Amino acid sequence: MITRRQIALVSLTSLRAARRTPRRLLPALLTLLIAGCGAGTTTAPSADKAEVPTPRLVSTDGYQVGAYYFPGWPTRAQWKVLDTFPERRPLLGYYAEGDPVVMDWQIKWAVEHGITFFAFDWYWDRGRRQLEHALHRGYLKARFRPLLKFCLLWANHNPPGSHSEADLMALVDFWIAEYFGLPEYLTIDGKPVVIVFAPSLLRNDMGSEAAAAIRRMRARVERAGYPGLFLIGTVDDNRDEQARLAAEGYDAGTGYNYHRAGMPDKSASAWPYDDAVDGYERIWLANAKAGLLEYVPVTEPGWDSRPWDGDKALVRTGRTPERFADMLTRARAFVDGHPVAGGKKIVLIEAWNEYGEGAVIEPHREWGFAYLDVVRRVFTSERGTHRDVTPEDLGLSIPTAP
Repeated sequence: MITRRQIALVSLTSLRAARRTPRRLLPALLTLLIAGCGAGTTTAPSADKAEVPTPRLVSTDGYQVGAYYFPGWPTRAQWKVLDTFPERRPLLGYYAEGDPVVMDWQIKWAVEHGITFFAFDWYWDRGRRQLEHALHRGYLKARFRPLLKFCLLWANHNPPGSHSEADLMALVDFWIAEYFGLPEYLTIDGKPVVIVFAPSLLRNDMGSEAAAAIRRMRARVERAGYPGLFLIGTVDDNRDEQARLAAEGYDAGTGYNYHRAGMPDKSASAWPYDDAVDGYERIWLANAKAGLLEYVPVTEPGWDSRPWDGDKALVRTGRTPERFADMLTRARAFVDGHPVAGGKKIVLIEAWNEYGEGAVIEPHREWGFAYLDVVRRVFTSERGTHRDVTPEDLGLSIPTAP
């Protein structure tokens, strides 16, 4: 994630209707939503032939597979960086990110291939929020929203001095008011899940007060009626950083990406993706061996940041869906042996749509549905052929980016 890609502020869509639902009724509401979608493989509200077809849910056999969602494509100007990389063009075209119809297609494709939640990159800097369109105007207004959970990755790569206890209290109050009460919000043992992109930046600004502030955030969530807050911080294989996160009160660690994993020469501009498969696994195992903090493995389908970085880009060569399947298979084995929170098997993927970094599982021209198909193969019990449909197959149009 690159801070220069942050774009103009997007206005917040009101969630007053969700907030009016008493929290004690939300579990029942979720049950009714799921029940209303039907049993077995057919789900979601009925749709006429002009709408996105009803998704067919698949079982993930207890695994929770999340994909980071980068909301960086609200306008044609943002998509323009891909003009010289036509193979990366989404099968939805240069879509209007934040349109509910677009999100319904994305939800359909995600849940039909074993993705169980999106972790939306979410931006807050002393009350200023941006890039909320995909979550607020897209996901929260999508018809198929009840079928896919979501959580937040707080992308807190803010200017030095921007973190404070007062700001963290305002931040957690916003999360409680706007998100945590929604039936689709991802929880672990009833605790809302939040991923913090850069715990070190909180520490740089707040020093030892960071741990006290996290305790107060957790207490604030408990006073709102939840069992607590499940806080995940990004970490690599640095044992000292793992110890710091544990001492500060994080429940688990994970990564956003480790794009130079497995590279002996960290300055190289190109390196085989095969070494990334090995390198990622070594990072997961190092965290598990340290035994200081539970760990959620993050996976990556590839890396080629030329659209963002030009000649300075790192390119992981030889990436294919089958090699990504190898990484996913290793991640599945890792969580079988190292679940979090007493048995939860959670895997993250970076990312659904990070086209500028070349880390994409959303269907696109180069590979079609191949990356989603390997997710389905590794994490679901579905076997045999299945049919993936696109708007073009059905003669439907998609809102395009303005």
